[in-house]
Amino acid sequence: MNNSYWWQSLPEWKPLAPVVSDEEFDVIIIGAGYTGLWSAYFLLQAQPDIKIGIVESNHAGYGASGRNGGWVSSFWPASLEKISKSHSKEIAVVFQNLLHQLVIDFGHTLRSAGIDADFQHAGTINLARTQPQLDRLNRELKEYRNFGFTVDDYDLISNPELLPRATNVLAGLTTPHCASIHPAKLVRELAKVVINQGARIFENSTVTQVAAGKVKVNNYTISAKQIIVATEGYSHEINPRVTAPIHSLMFVTSPIPEDLLNVLRLKPGITFNDARNLIIYGQRTKDNRIAFGGRGAPYRFGSETGTRAEYYQPAFNYLQNALIEMFPQLTDYVNQATHTWGGPIGVARDWQPSLTYNHDTGISRAGNYVGDGVLAAYLAGQTLADILLSKVTDRTNLPWINHKSRKWEIEPFRYLLINAARVTIDLADKLESRAGKETNLTRLLWRLLKG
Repeated sequence: MNNSYWWQSLPEWKPLAPVVSDEEFDVIIIGAGYTGLWSAYFLLQAQPDIKIGIVESNHAGYGASGRNGGWVSSFWPASLEKISKSHSKEIAVVFQNLLHQLVIDFGHTLRSAGIDADFQHAGTINLARTQPQLDRLNRELKEYRNFGFTVDDYDLISNPELLPRATNVLAGLTTPHCASIHPAKLVRELAKVVINQGARIFENSTVTQVAAGKVKVNNYTISAKQIIVATEGYSHEINPRVTAPIHSLMFVTSPIPEDLLNVLRLKPGITFNDARNLIIYGQRTKDNRIAFGGRGAPYRFGSETGTRAEYYQPAFNYLQNALIEMFPQLTDYVNQATHTWGGPIGVARDWQPSLTYNHDTGISRAGNYVGDGVLAAYLAGQTLADILLSKVTDRTNLPWINHKSRKWEIEPFRYLLINAARVTIDLADKLESRAGKETNLTRLLWRLLKG
């Protein structure tokens, strides 16, 4: 079990048996995280007698599903403008409205399935604390308005009495289309639900080969008509140049008095960040802590993952200092933090998620969520169930279906590119802070990185 606060706050998980013989299923799913489990859930909801096996190299929810920031957000890594250019403005609007509705549907599904994951639909606030950050939020708001979204969906609030009491706040871009959860509670309870539905989950089962109709696991062969690859941040182990593992790190404060959180106007379940270039994210948990995370860890040569990549102290220092800078009143609770953790998220070369299906091989894949995977995995599970059961729905024609990203560069060019991006984004924040205005550095870099 990893050291995330989310996992450590739950009772001990009893390990499930590994693969110890050849098996045969209708569907085999590689990866027992959100994508794999939601796929199993929706398949079994639609066809209760379908035989599903789920293989996991560690324990269910070991990856990002059990250690993420807990945002059930309608944000998508590809902008409305980018979707509009590759498809149409109408499709971009329909897609975004679907994501809005999915936040609500997510809560309904949890209640229907009897899953208690601390779901709190409290919205999110992106704070502008410098003029360059405010300029970015104004551009973002302008894009939403150009696509027809109103103040009911996105609003820029400048009245400080309506915003969290962070330092130097100029405004905040708010949206109700975001909820928060306890990530490990969700993945654990969802695993229990799909087991009760009839799926079999095999833990400590390492996949060494994926081919049409079969998967090699622990030196055994599992046969299946349909195969779902749902390995997200660890997908590079199967497809080395399709996914790059970018590490995201987190910590959680000690419990904070409710009165202080109310004084800071951090309402229960709220998620928040600010508009700096280097991504940060926080939520007020149900037990009155702040779970806070962000980027900043280096990409390791050859897509290395594991303990060395997950524990990068300078990034943890940066994140803890960032929260203290925003809310100095939380200094003692940050300094008393008991858990720090991290792990990879999956990123494609163009920074866009995809869901692909090959009718000839029966192999489907979903992932490269770029850190927005809680809701994307839920959508993927619904969509994969539609596709595998030969249903044509609105979901099976969404912009990310069979999207093809070009491959990442070979090493050492991938290593140099991703780490140059990390260093340059951090530098851009420092330059903005000194100059009081945006630089062109970040825009140029992202054009290179996402090109």
